[in-house]
Amino acid sequence: MSNPSTKIKTLSLKQFTTFSDATFEFSPGINVLIGENATGKSYLMKLIYSFLKVCETAHHHQKFSNGAQFKSLLDAQLHNVFQIHTPFELVRFKASQAEIGLDYADTHFQVQMGTDGIQVE
Repeated sequence: MSNPSTKIKTLSLKQFTTFSDATFEFSPGINVLIGENATGKSYLMKLIYSFLKVCETAHHHQKFSNGAQFKSLLDAQLHNVFQIHTPFELVRFKASQAEIGLDYADTHFQVQMGTDGIQVE
């Protein structure tokens, strides 16, 4: 049986791809995404996958020692998964930056993406 404290609890998005402002609260069990075409389901899954992969890599290699290492891992993962040149490509059209908040396990991640790249708090 898996430990519920290691699951994603919430994900908030502002000006990220198709999402102007959205918050998702996940249950400890199975979660299902349902929606019309072009509403952001794939973007959401790719973003979650990217964060989980970075957390797995950082944990495995014990690279949570500073934000710069996490930022570098996240930047590389987003480039690979979304096939983008810069993180700014994930910012909603005409917005200056995107904000992502993620509660995963006992950690809160706050990420901003803009013309200056990725910032992690």
